Amino acid sequence: LGQLLASTCKELPGPKESRRTAKELWDVVVQICSVSVQHKRSSDGRLGLIKHRESTLGIMQRNKFITFIKKLREPLVLTTLISLFVRLHSIVRDDIVNEVTAEHLSIWPSSLPNLQAVDVEAVAVTVRELVSFALSLNPHNQSWLGTQADIYFVTNQYCAALNFYLQAGAVCSDFFTKPVPPDVYTDQVLKRMIKCCSMLNCHTQVAVLCQFLREVDYMTAFKALQEQNSHDAMDSFYDYIWDVTILEYLTHIHHKRGETEKRQVAMKAIGQTELNSSNPEEVLQLAAQKRKKRFLQAMSKLYF
Repeated sequence: LGQLLASTCKELPGPKESRRTAKELWDVVVQICSVSVQHKRSSDGRLGLIKHRESTLGIMQRNKFITFIKKLREPLVLTTLISLFVRLHSIVRDDIVNEVTAEHLSIWPSSLPNLQAVDVEAVAVTVRELVSFALSLNPHNQSWLGTQADIYFVTNQYCAALNFYLQAGAVCSDFFTKPVPPDVYTDQVLKRMIKCCSMLNCHTQVAVLCQFLREVDYMTAFKALQEQNSHDAMDSFYDYIWDVTILEYLTHIHHKRGETEKRQVAMKAIGQTELNSSNPEEVLQLAAQKRKKRFLQAMSKLYF
């Protein structure tokens, strides 16, 4: 197992031919996570079920495999194993919408010939233990934090997911003093953060995050701002909105509801000179960056 891991890591990211070693490692791990199926014949002669027990064909038992994993320290080796288990997990779950992301996923097979033989629960437990163990060694690894966030997201643990998406952004931006790289906060990640806030009834946070997307999602932002059951301190987030269209919509909503004070807060936000649409593009960009930074820092205080 150690030899296969070392060979796979040595050939990363490597050409397509190098996937042969990755495939060998994959087969060994799949076997460790497999169950053997035994059919039992009932008294009337029909085939009944089916006893699942851990396969004895693997090169080691699953509990020994977990012990082996917890002796690993090298980041690339851990990243490779996380990648393998994330791919295996996504195949056995068969949920395209809620994919978990990790590095180097393309080196692994995209299907399994004998899906029924794999113990789904064992794979799920192992991927969780593996990521948790890796983060205990290095809590600042952006890729692992992103994977952990996705695991929480696909299991509907939205508060924990948001915490880890924010941590992933914080570690690669000096705690949001620099912009978060776009390959970290992709549109997919931002949409997941938006869903987390929505499921937590933090609708103003949803509206602020809708501005972060490559194309502002006005429909989601407006729908969120119409919600009356917001659990965030609504108008305290208006300072983080730089999109004038959203601010104008807010003044309209508050006027319609007769919420004079909140309308005045929104009007004050619109009146800031740096948001004037006749400003040069770089001034508007600077205003947006400043608000992004302050919003993400405020979110971290809420969710860390």
